[in-house]
Amino acid sequence: MPGNCVFKTPKELELIGKVEPVLEGMGFQLWDLEVIGSERNPIVRISLEKPAENVALGEANIGIEDCTEAHRELGPLFDVWDPFTGAYTLEVSSPGEHASLRTVRQFEMARGDEVEIVTLEAKPLPPPAKPRKNWKGRLVEVFAGDGSAEEGSVLIEDALGQHALKWKEIRSAQWKRNWA
Repeated sequence: MPGNCVFKTPKELELIGKVEPVLEGMGFQLWDLEVIGSERNPIVRISLEKPAENVALGEANIGIEDCTEAHRELGPLFDVWDPFTGAYTLEVSSPGEHASLRTVRQFEMARGDEVEIVTLEAKPLPPPAKPRKNWKGRLVEVFAGDGSAEEGSVLIEDALGQHALKWKEIRSAQWKRNWA
């Protein structure tokens, strides 16, 4: 699906495809959507933002009123879409201080800041370091490639050097925002 760089489950991709246009119609942008918890009682966690041009014009970013408005709009739609066999919880919030990263644009916004990335598989490192899935360091560069998960990658730097991680290898990523 365009706009997605990191791993998303089929259910998350399905819901992103439904939620994104609704939020855009309300004047918001979807930052991320994740389904967590058990299959019997999933939690749908949606984080949203205002378009960058609105914030640049002096409009405050996401507040509690915005989250409430989005929840009121999405709640009944989830009842119609009925994405789960049983009960679920819908949460709507701003991306927050430790925002997840999902798209090329989000990764580009985080360039130069600290990130934490978890890969799907452990990647080998030169000895004596052991292979690892958890990466914590400064996001040096973002390579969009052709926009596909096959071509794009990020370059992060830590005490062991610089490491290239392809979009298709990333399970999740989190931006440790530098508010200074």
